[in-house]
Amino acid sequence: MEKNSFLKKLTKSNLGLAKMHDTYITVPKKIVNPVIFFGNPPKDIKVKDKISKRYFKFPFNKQGNGEYRLTKFTEYFYFKKAELGDNIFIEKINRTKNNFYYEIDLIKNIKIQDKFIYPDEVPIAEELTMPEGGKMRVTVNKYERSKKAREECIEHWKALCAVCELEFINRYGEIGDGFIHVHHKTPISKIGKKYKINPINDLIPVCPNCHSMIHKKNPPFTIEEVKKMLV
Repeated sequence: MEKNSFLKKLTKSNLGLAKMHDTYITVPKKIVNPVIFFGNPPKDIKVKDKISKRYFKFPFNKQGNGEYRLTKFTEYFYFKKAELGDNIFIEKINRTKNNFYYEIDLIKNIKIQDKFIYPDEVPIAEELTMPEGGKMRVTVNKYERSKKAREECIEHWKALCAVCELEFINRYGEIGDGFIHVHHKTPISKIGKKYKINPINDLIPVCPNCHSMIHKKNPPFTIEEVKKMLV
């Protein structure tokens, strides 16, 4: 079955920082068939940015060495503040069999203490906002990342999303056993220095998607408010 998306990690060449001055991404042939995915080159591919909803157009060409590339990424990289090690994610979204469109997202690698990490691996901090694609997404605080507090929260509430009721072991099998985010229900701005967390009353398990939606505004949405958004 043909895949409908691919992920490409950005190198110096992609960003125009090597000998080549063009900015581009190579379509990974081991993941998708470039011609089936984009059609026969040369052609322009219109893509919608997943976060800003802004449209960009990238020329699609086959190189002399057999590579298939999307080129002229300079504007997009500048707009998204792309850096070495970030990832480009492109998805082909089908409305019907012959009616589809493309979405693109730049997934940031956050560098902390000279180590590249993903958002769910953020070390404990008072408050850390994660920039992604030019917008601020999830706020992670030390109470959500405290191992002991997480364990007590999950032991009580189970590894079940309080919003959409997703349980990762049921969706992904053994690899998803026990996986879940925890959300700190009290906004950091309302916490005093003498605050002591109650893992059962103050924390609640949520899946990464619902956690992102909760933090789409400041102060965050409540669990009940996000539940009402589900369609």
